Parts: sequence; C-alpha cells; structure tokens
Amino acid sequence: MIIPAYNEAAVIERTLYPLSEAAAGGFIELIVVCNGCSDATADVARSIPGAKVLELVEGSKPAALNAGDEAATLWPRLYLDADIQISAGAVLAVLDRLARGDVLAARPDCTYDTDGASAVVRCYYRTRQRLPQHKTAMWGAGAYGLSAEGHERFGAFPMVTGDDFFVDNQFASHEKVVVPTEPSVVRTPADAKSLLAILRRSYRGKVELSSVDRRGLFERLRGTGAHTAVAVVRAVDGPRSAADACVYLGMALTKRFAVGTSQTWARDESSRACSREDVPDRNRNSTLSVEILGSVDDLDSVRFEWDDFVEHSGSDIYFTVDWLQAWWAHYGRQRNFVGLLVRDRGSLVGALPFCVHRVWAGPVPVRLGSLVGADSTLPVFTPAIAPGHEEAVVHAAIERILATGCDAVSFSPLSGLSPVAAAVEHTAEHASLKILRSDSHGPHAVFNLPKTFDEYLLGLSSAQRKAHRRNLRKLNDRYALSFRTISGEEAIGYFDGFTDLHASCWRRRGKLGHFGDWPGSEEFNRELVSRMSSSGRARFYEITGDGQVLAIEYGFILGDRCYSRLPARVDDPALESMGLGRLSMVEKFRVLIEGGIRTVESGPGHYDHKVLLGAEEHPLHRLVVSRDSGLSRWRGELLILWADLLNLVYYRVWFLKLRRKLRLPPRPLWRPWIQTRV
Repeated sequence: MIIPAYNEAAVIERTLYPLSEAAAGGFIELIVVCNGCSDATADVARSIPGAKVLELVEGSKPAALNAGDEAATLWPRLYLDADIQISAGAVLAVLDRLARGDVLAARPDCTYDTDGASAVVRCYYRTRQRLPQHKTAMWGAGAYGLSAEGHERFGAFPMVTGDDFFVDNQFASHEKVVVPTEPSVVRTPADAKSLLAILRRSYRGKVELSSVDRRGLFERLRGTGAHTAVAVVRAVDGPRSAADACVYLGMALTKRFAVGTSQTWARDESSRACSREDVPDRNRNSTLSVEILGSVDDLDSVRFEWDDFVEHSGSDIYFTVDWLQAWWAHYGRQRNFVGLLVRDRGSLVGALPFCVHRVWAGPVPVRLGSLVGADSTLPVFTPAIAPGHEEAVVHAAIERILATGCDAVSFSPLSGLSPVAAAVEHTAEHASLKILRSDSHGPHAVFNLPKTFDEYLLGLSSAQRKAHRRNLRKLNDRYALSFRTISGEEAIGYFDGFTDLHASCWRRRGKLGHFGDWPGSEEFNRELVSRMSSSGRARFYEITGDGQVLAIEYGFILGDRCYSRLPARVDDPALESMGLGRLSMVEKFRVLIEGGIRTVESGPGHYDHKVLLGAEEHPLHRLVVSRDSGLSRWRGELLILWADLLNLVYYRVWFLKLRRKLRLPPRPLWRPWIQTRV
C-alpha cells in the first residue's frame, strides 16, 4: 500500500491504525510518503506499528506516488489517499482480486460520509452515488489498486492532478473492477465552497490530461461531460432525486470556471477537522473487521459458516441462508442487500443481513435499513451475534448501514430475550445517534420444553391436564387416531394440502387466513418449504382420524429450537368443542420433546390458549435509530409518525373495525402499511 500524505497529521492515525495489524504481520507493505509536510504527519505515521515512512521535500502527489513505487517490493499494490478510511479486509480483498490476473485495476466499493455537511453537499453526493460510473470507475473512492502488468501500461505517474482519473482511463471496462467488499469511507466537504474547490481541482486534472494525447485519451475524454449529464438525468426517479440532480449539474457547470494550473497539492480542509472521536480507540473494538456481502447470492459462498454461526449463536431460522434467499426472491424487489460478516481476530462474531430500501412517509421518501424479513412476514428476531460482542457488532452494523445513505436503521421486531435491544440503546447513547423509536409492541410467546412429556403435563394447571386427557379420550372414542411428522421431500407436496385446510378453516369465519391476508405469503412459504426440505428443517405435524386429516401444525426446526408458523384444522364445530386446536399443539410438543427440542418460538401476539398451555410472554421490541442531526433525523422521525398514523387509521380503525361493520368482502393487507411496520 502506498499512501501519499501532505500535512495530514490530523487524520493520518485514523487512516493507518486499521491497517497496522496487517502491516505488522507482513500481510501488506504500508508505505506513507510525506511530501512537503510542515506538520507532524511523519511523526504520527512512524508511531503506527508496521508503517514505513518516506519524506520528500517537494509537495507533489505524483512525485509521492512514484517514490512509493520505488520503495515498494510487492505486487499488486493499492494507492490510498491519506484521509480515506478503509479496513484491512477491504485492502486484502482488492489485492486478492488483482492477484487472480484477470483484471489489471481494481478498487473497493466506497461510501460518502456526509454527516455534518450542508444540504448542497448532500444533494451532490446522493446524485454521484446514483450514477452508474460510481460502480465501475476507479476514481471517486480515494483508493485504487494496480497489478504489475497494469502499472507497466503507463510506467510512472505523470505530473498531473487527477491520478485516479488518469488511471481509470488507462483501462477498458473489462480490465478493471469494483470489488464488492466493505466500502472505503470518503468524508465529503462540509460546505459548497469547499466542494467547489475540490471539483475545480478534479476538472483541472482532466484538462491537464486532455492536453496530452496519451493512448487516445483526448478522444475518450471529450464526451465525458455530456455522458455524465445524461446519466444524471436518467438517475432521477422522484422529486428528491430531481432536486439533487439540479444541484449536481449546477456544481458541474460552476467548477469549469476559475480553473488554474498548479502542481501544489490543493485539497479540501473542511473534511479534515478531526476530533479525538475520529481516531480509532485502541482499547475498544480495535480487533473487529467487517466483510460486506453486496448481493443475497453472495451468501452461497459463506453458506456453511453463516448457517452454523446462526444456529450456534442462539439466533433464528429467519437468518438462515435458505430463509433469507426465499424472502428476497419474493419481497426483495427494489431493495439493496447488505450482508455483514463481523469478525474479531478472524473469528465470526456477527452475521447480520440488512435490506436498504425507500419507504414513503406520505409524500416524503425515507431511505430505511432494516433486517431482511422484517416486513411481509411475522418474525421475532434474535440477531446472530456472539455473546459479549453485542454492543461492538451493533455499533459496526449501524455505522455501515448509515454509511450507505440510510436515514434510519430499524432492528424491529426484536425478541424480548435478545440482548441486542439494550446494545442498540447503549450504542446510540455513546455514538451521537438518535433513538427514534424504542418501545414494546405487544408480546411474543415462547415455550420452554422439559426433557420429558410427563414433566410438561405436570407443569400445566390441573384443569389443563384434565382437559387435555379428556379431549384426547373423546377423540379416540370417535376416531382411530394416528400422529405423524412430515418432513424431507414429502413436505414439498404436502404444503398445498396444508394451505387448503388452513384457508377452509378461516373461510367459515369470513376471513382470508394468513395466506390471503399477507400478499405473496403462499408463494413465499411454498418456496421456503422447498428450499428447506432437503435439510429436514421444514416440518408438518399431523393428526388423522380414520385416515382423514383433522389438524396440522406447520413450523421449522433449527438445532434444538422449533419455530411455529401456522395451524390448520378441519371445519367441524363438534371437533372444536373437543379442543382440537389445543390438543394438536400439545401433541406437537410431545413429538418435539421426544426429538430433543427444548424451545418453541410461537410468534408475536397474545393468545390466552398459549399462556394456558405454558407459554411465557416476552416483550416484542421495536428499535429505530438515526443520526442525531440533519435531514436524516427529520425524515426518520416523520417515518415513525406516518407509520403510527397508518397503523391507527388503516389497520386498527379500518381493517379491524369499519370494514367488518360495513360487511365488505375481505381483502389482503395494504402493502404501504406492511412496509412501514417499523
């Protein structure tokens, strides 16, 4: 790694410290080239273990890059601006990608930190992130890498201002790649004046490059402005993005004026104001690294490790790869997947899947990051985090998701048994975050099963034990009962029969049932059963009488835990009077206990029959956080108000009461209400 630095004493430690361990361990060369510095940049850099420091009298970035090349011994190489934050994992991912030999240039993904920036600056960088060039070009990230063959294409860095733009134009599209890893963090200017200064510097670099026809470079640069303008217009998808585009185009035109020529390292100072909070805490969380998966398909490459961690960390079936990919296939449209693998000294301590999407709070678009599966289904989340690492992992996750441009991050709905709720609140208190919502929206039910079925029955009240035995005896008198568990390949075909029985049970009551109420849920659950059949995780527990199916319990198994999804039973008032529903649940517990299952997550909501059968109720937490200032906080607060209004007017008043009183036919739940359940 080669890092040119000019008077970067305020930020160089922040940049170098995450790379120190990899450099000291010999995984990378870490070369800092101080050029023309009049501050303590060199001294601060030398204090970082693993860093090699060179000093040049001349203040020139191209000269610093060339001096770094002369001192370096390893290929491939990453060139990093001194004010850019990047993890060692991201650096190694880029170098590994270049080492394959199929591309000549590569860089990590990047994100723009606009915290504290003016509205004009935020508008400009929101548009930049929407442009297709943001995902393909080598410029704009403050970091790019070259293989030895790629470097040979131009030899030494020319004495021009825009080195990243120069490098980008040396290679065809198939010769360069943006590696989907943890993004580098580019701190934007604080105000429009500072932004304009660096835009003019960038434009001056392009003018310098076009003045010398290097490998036909002039011809390639001529249409850049027009192509960018077209891309900006095409990226507009609403009023907010239209306003952003106007700002972007206005700044792009303004930067063309007052462009001088100088080799002095001009740069923005507003983004370099560094408090002690910006410097990594060497005693707290310094060993954590975060790997980012940019596509739900990327989970296939870590499937075994991910699922194993989810199971053994005490997390849920909802975070297994099959569940996540099934949910995404049916509900992931117009959302971006962000999977976080958090490690401490190489050991996995967190596996968190987020989706980033736009939610409308009335006429205002809000960019929300939430756990995958939080809407459209009925989960109860226990995020996959190793015990003792909750606060560190939560902090890292919030930082990464907010860095994608999110206005707010939701962890809802959280199990009352999970320590993550407390970790989120504590993180917000100490990290300048605003808690937009922290409350309990009803309970969820959990059954803790003993080692034997007799012990379970003894734990019930005398009345419940007698009722169970009496109802079982009555059913045995009426039918020749049999009980069986359906799993594996048989479960795939069995699902259709279950949905028919479930729907017929609710139809008698004038309701649609789960698959009718929740749009897309039947197709989603069908795929879920299909995906999980081979692992045996999808289960149906059936009671038949004289060969006729009387009741079915549908759920999933992960380790020693069962996740109840839905029941179904025949539409027979006589059987209802015998407590068929409760008997079906208790007999399922018998099978689960015999199979070594110790916990049953029975889902959200209060149900008297569950409590009578031994369920413990725990609060179902809702937690939403945002930055503590700026428009993001305002939009997040507006989303919470809008969500509460929709829940009151649409769901509680219209869906539950007025619609029934007016005797209107049942209809599926409204998607805008579903997506705002935060």
